[in-house]
Amino acid sequence: MGIESIPDLLRHVTLLTLAVVCAYTDLARRRLYDRATLTGIAAGLCLNAAAGGVGYPGMTTGPGLAGSLAALGCGGLVFLWFFLRGGVTGGDVKYVCAVCSIGGLEHFFALRALFLSSLVGGAMALALMIQKGVMLPGILKALKFTVQPASKGGPGSLAIPYGLAVSLGTLWAWLLVYVL
Repeated sequence: MGIESIPDLLRHVTLLTLAVVCAYTDLARRRLYDRATLTGIAAGLCLNAAAGGVGYPGMTTGPGLAGSLAALGCGGLVFLWFFLRGGVTGGDVKYVCAVCSIGGLEHFFALRALFLSSLVGGAMALALMIQKGVMLPGILKALKFTVQPASKGGPGSLAIPYGLAVSLGTLWAWLLVYVL
């Protein structure tokens, strides 16, 4: 599960750099910039193709373009649903696509990153609801979100920097897969 080639090393460096940059910009400016996210998507596709070729065989056991595209599609579709319902921004969707494109399906990295990012985001939302003293209304609003789209902004609206949650979930997944 280590680094096996120069393109593989560049995938890791790109992923970690993207996580730090997007966490910073989301915290400091509450924005995830296209320069970072779209470059991350392109870099992920190119680096995975360079590291593992183009084809489908061995998609889950190593990097490759097919695995990168499949992971990008999976992450993009999941977060597109949340975007269409008003739960996340377009920048969040593109950021998740970049993480999935770079991580690919190698060791199911993209799926782990999505799951762990959701856990971190949920914990952040829960902490914000506790801090604001709106635990019950917040939980009811979250349950209502599963049935109808969220209302945009307005008084009493709570929002977390979800780019930070994706960054932390991605770093957590990277540590689990490649370090621990």
